Amino acid sequence: VAYLKTIQNQTNSFEMATDLYHALTAHIYRMNPRTSAMIHERSRKVGFDETALHPLVALHIRRGDKITDRYNRYHTIREYIRPLYSYAVKAHVCNSGSELVTMQVYVASDSLIAFPEVDRHLKHTQAGNCRFQVIGESGSLSQQKGSEHKGKKHGEMATMMLHLNAEDGLEATLEIIFDIYMLSVWADSIL
Repeated sequence: VAYLKTIQNQTNSFEMATDLYHALTAHIYRMNPRTSAMIHERSRKVGFDETALHPLVALHIRRGDKITDRYNRYHTIREYIRPLYSYAVKAHVCNSGSELVTMQVYVASDSLIAFPEVDRHLKHTQAGNCRFQVIGESGSLSQQKGSEHKGKKHGEMATMMLHLNAEDGLEATLEIIFDIYMLSVWADSIL
């Protein structure tokens, strides 16, 4: 309601409609308290601090059934890392004089090896005044299942996920919700 009061003073009807759409969407899709608590616990476990002031960049690395059709190809970790270095330097997100600033890099992936690969590439490097701290889930259920189905036809993994038991289904769903949460709510940039 408070948000709606702030947008009523806007003169541009398109901006007002867009803001209203975003407000309503956020309200409709808000998490219930139990899901919210689970998501916040996951963020704590992966090393993300919602109160910290360091920048967060997200890498969404697709390696499962997504790369099997003719429109998508396999991208190496270096192809994900290059824009990250460029962003860190050009966007001036780590400029605080001569002091090094930690940029957290959240890795969202369906691959078991993506997180360790990114971590290995970034662990002892810096770009401009940025040093990197890689965070994310490693060895998750959906990553394990994604690795089992790597290279199979598009959609086979989704079909397999439908046949999980209730506990694993909840876990896989929370993993996906958590990735969406980190990518959309907290990331300063998604590469």
